[in-house]
Amino acid sequence: MINLFLNWLTASVPISQLWLYIIGAIILTFVWDYIVTGITNILGICHFVDGRISKITPFYLIKLFFLALVEEVTFRFPLAILVLIGLKLPPILILAAIFSLVFAATHGKLINLLMQGGDGFIWCLFFLK
Repeated sequence: MINLFLNWLTASVPISQLWLYIIGAIILTFVWDYIVTGITNILGICHFVDGRISKITPFYLIKLFFLALVEEVTFRFPLAILVLIGLKLPPILILAAIFSLVFAATHGKLINLLMQGGDGFIWCLFFLK
């Protein structure tokens, strides 16, 4: 099973199918977040507060873009360097998991390890693919 996953991860993606992987990663993160939110609410571990943004300004969108860019460079770019220097995939996946946990820890509470950690790992896999 692990070898099948590693083979899939190392296989090339035709440019014509790249959009399928992007949509798949987005859907997978939504599904993961829905599952984590549901389980934690059912178990009473954590109740998420509705943190709606009352006003989206152009400055907010610019700030959001740059914060996302910094996150990608900080937590995904090192994986590209490891791939370029020829590190094998299993250690890269372990480092991707570690980067994802650190990424999650920067977002706050313990529940973020599940939520953003899972999302971060999904995006690490997408990046590696």
